[in-house]
Amino acid sequence: SVIKSYPHIVLAYVLRKKPILPEEEFIKSTKAIGFVNRISEEEVVRKTRVFYIDKDNHQVYYSIDVEILADYWDISPHQFKLIPQKGLYLKDKFIPAPGGITSINYLVHPKQFLLIPAYLILERRISLDVLRNKIVLIGATDPLVHDEYLTPLGKMWGVAIMGNSLVMMLSNRFIHELPQGLFIISILIFGVLIIFLSQLSLWRSILFNTFLFIFLYFSSLFLRSKDYQFDYFSFFFLLFSSSVISNVYRYSYLSYISNKIKNLAIKDPLTDFFTLRYFLIKWDEELKEKHKDLGIIAIKIINYKELSLSLTYESLKEIIKRVAQFIRNNLKIHFPKAIFSCFSRDVFIVTVEEKKKNLKKILEDLIRRLEGKVLYLEEKNNKVFLKSILIFKKKKVTVTAKDILSQIAKFNEEVFNQKEKVKICFAEESDWIEKRRFEESLDFLLKDLEERNKDLEKALKETLEAKKETEEAYLQAIYSLIKALEEKDPYTQGHSERVAKYAYIIAKESGLPEEECKKIYKAGLLHDIGKIGIPEYILHKKGKLTPEEIKIIRKHEIMSVEILKPIKALSPLFPIILHHHERFDGTGYPYGLSGNMIPRGAQILAVADAFDAIICGRGYKKGKDLREAIRELEKNKGTQFNPKYVDILKKIVLSDDFKLPEV
Repeated sequence: SVIKSYPHIVLAYVLRKKPILPEEEFIKSTKAIGFVNRISEEEVVRKTRVFYIDKDNHQVYYSIDVEILADYWDISPHQFKLIPQKGLYLKDKFIPAPGGITSINYLVHPKQFLLIPAYLILERRISLDVLRNKIVLIGATDPLVHDEYLTPLGKMWGVAIMGNSLVMMLSNRFIHELPQGLFIISILIFGVLIIFLSQLSLWRSILFNTFLFIFLYFSSLFLRSKDYQFDYFSFFFLLFSSSVISNVYRYSYLSYISNKIKNLAIKDPLTDFFTLRYFLIKWDEELKEKHKDLGIIAIKIINYKELSLSLTYESLKEIIKRVAQFIRNNLKIHFPKAIFSCFSRDVFIVTVEEKKKNLKKILEDLIRRLEGKVLYLEEKNNKVFLKSILIFKKKKVTVTAKDILSQIAKFNEEVFNQKEKVKICFAEESDWIEKRRFEESLDFLLKDLEERNKDLEKALKETLEAKKETEEAYLQAIYSLIKALEEKDPYTQGHSERVAKYAYIIAKESGLPEEECKKIYKAGLLHDIGKIGIPEYILHKKGKLTPEEIKIIRKHEIMSVEILKPIKALSPLFPIILHHHERFDGTGYPYGLSGNMIPRGAQILAVADAFDAIICGRGYKKGKDLREAIRELEKNKGTQFNPKYVDILKKIVLSDDFKLPEV
């Protein structure tokens, strides 16, 4: 009877898999009924259902938001026009809701609604005129009812979420999703930009990064003002996706360069055969083993001198390359595990482990076919002539690589007196005179290789320095973003940099190594980056925070580490950042560590952070002078702070010549 007496009441009912409707008498007594249903698959409520189509009985049900608006605009149900794939028309008003679902644009904080406790109405302590010609939503706000949900603006009552949905529809400010293709293209563009940045000098890269971060930040604000969905998560996902692309490029390039350096040390770039040094190192141990039969083949181009006189250097290199390829391709067919090395430009060494009785015949056939080939270069036909020596090393014979190379060197000197194309001999230990003579002839080769190794070491050092420079650039880019965010609040301008410097001088005065001091300094620069995920109304609130708001803000240390996780180079800073709000007596957060269980850097950072906050002031608290700030810290010695670091800071800041250092 009470409901009947008010002509504009809309009742809510629950929609689960099917609608659970009110009793028939209530339905007849009200203007309309509508379902309450939030899309709750995600932890954060971002969407709402506008209509539901029951496929069994082909019935359409509308949400309470829609029914309230229809009553408010005096639109009857037969003026509804439903397009399931697009949305719903209420006469000439369109609600975009593909499949019945639309994103909620949170335009109003719960505290901006006019909240009237029910008992004031029941006890008639308030005039009902205040409600006249208003949309009035009746719902529970007490936490005991468990009608609270996490939203982009923090925790919110169900009735406040419904209020935001209504405001969005009344003001026609629906959220538009950024097209997926545009999002992917943006990632690729920024990936290319950051690859470009990695090629610049450190300071130019930092400057460019700063402009890029500022541009992205203000772009996100602009898109949000136009009701495009572009939250902080998407913002950071875009940045870190770009960083990942850059890192993949940089480290792929480093890997490529490292492999190239390695190959330069062990492979001849012209023939792709192993170098003489590699032969000495690799086969010295192999040849000493008594349980292996080995065959070592040396093949010499005997007309190399004539070719070098008649051809240019480039053409001569081409002939050597073709001969090496021919030897490799043909011997690999018979000996898949064969290893190819260069003794000199005109002598190649092939080592095989397989037993082949017809090895001499295979070599003779190879030489015959290669000598029959015509190599056309410099507009003339060129031929190569070869001779070879086949050295067998029997199981029980112990020889070194130098013994084998001594025999090959002897073959190289006497090859022109050798009548047969392939000469067979057995590996034997050289006498000391021959070995000495061979070692002297090898000295010039080894000296050349040592010079090459020095060049390779220099290249590797330059590569490592470039990697370090890249890591510093990433640190500066992230810090630039923090500075841009701090500029929005006069209380936090320059906070991170000042905290980092206070922490650095405390660490320095404590006698810590310079490397650890710099690590603490970097952690100070980045310690508050997690606040990017905290709603602005909490960060900039002038009064005291509510218990719920305190819970949210105490998550910023964990969020800081999560944001920085993709950058592996910053992982040593994570314990300092994560624990800088722990208290010395164990009552801090996030994990309640106490005493020296708290990382040393985090203890120092806690003192520096508190000191700057006391001096500069926060929200409703005014800043204090140096001596008052020190007295405040001393009150909390042994409870909140390590007494040692409070005393060190006091000694530093109260000295006559105190000034913040440039780090």
